[in-house]
Amino acid sequence: MSRKIKAILLMAALMLSMSLATLVNAASVDPVYFGSWPSGNAEAECDEAGCTASFAYKIDSWDTVDPNGDHTWGGNTITISNAEMVPDNSKFEIFSFDWTSTYPVTCVIVSQGNIANVFYYPNGLTGDTNLYGPSPYAISHVTFCWNIPPPEIIVEKVIDWGVKESAYMN
Repeated sequence: MSRKIKAILLMAALMLSMSLATLVNAASVDPVYFGSWPSGNAEAECDEAGCTASFAYKIDSWDTVDPNGDHTWGGNTITISNAEMVPDNSKFEIFSFDWTSTYPVTCVIVSQGNIANVFYYPNGLTGDTNLYGPSPYAISHVTFCWNIPPPEIIVEKVIDWGVKESAYMN
């Protein structure tokens, strides 16, 4: 293989890897810190954060139950993965996690007792990585806020050109 072809292939691979890295990082947003978080039910927490959402789901007990896996509510399946679990005697301490969702999520609230980080996704997002709480302590619970997207409407137009076809058999 000539040096010119090798250089072109190397440049193409470099450009592809840079564009993929941009895609991966594009999903992340900076959280907004709430220094006084009034923990409550899922709907109240979404309201408190100012999220416009029709549905809310709160995953409690992060210190006693492994949150990794599927959580289904309101027609949506939220999958938690890569939750960093550090055993601490009879409980777990979790400091970060990834998530995916069937429906676009507008806010994720990561709470640590009476403080929280809120990750806002104004246009909705179906996944993000490395969400974390505002302090070096373990996550106590996480709340997801979302809307069900409107149904997709497909319109088909049939045009009758007025052409008639006939077939005759002899």
